[in-house]
Amino acid sequence: MFDFNICTTSLSESSIPNLFSIKVFILMSSLLFLKYLFLDSLRNLIEVFKADTVKEIDLASLMVNITDWEEIENPNTVKVIVDSNNFALYFSRSPIPFPRDKNVGAKYYKHKGVYAFRKEALLDFYRLPMLELEATEKIECIRYLEYSKKIKMVETNVQGVEIDTPEDLERAKRLWK
Repeated sequence: MFDFNICTTSLSESSIPNLFSIKVFILMSSLLFLKYLFLDSLRNLIEVFKADTVKEIDLASLMVNITDWEEIENPNTVKVIVDSNNFALYFSRSPIPFPRDKNVGAKYYKHKGVYAFRKEALLDFYRLPMLELEATEKIECIRYLEYSKKIKMVETNVQGVEIDTPEDLERAKRLWK
């Protein structure tokens, strides 16, 4: 697994323009997602904030259902588990929920590196120190959960390819052609 620096830690208040209250970021490892990205996925991400009249949602992100056990068990695949309203409960490199009984029919979701933030949530990330869970998993969204921020997850059907390992890069090259 590559040891990438977490991209949002380099942000500062002066680096975020004041033109909009919602910012959309796509992680570099998710760039191939753009080739397959339907505008509907981005629209649905932004709609989360339009529907949030009480402004309880700090950020929103995309997730896609996965069924391949090799991918579910792969530590380079970040999984997310959500509540009944699609708010993130936890992100992990381990399979969550743990498949003690595979016949129950639990759904598994891969977290996509596409985010929409309220400006203040993005600034909070810069200001708040990393805690133990984020440091353990090396997943930046956990910082928000550790500080009780609300992350609304939006399901998409666009798989795309994240590039986190040399093998991912080779697979991406084949798909890009």
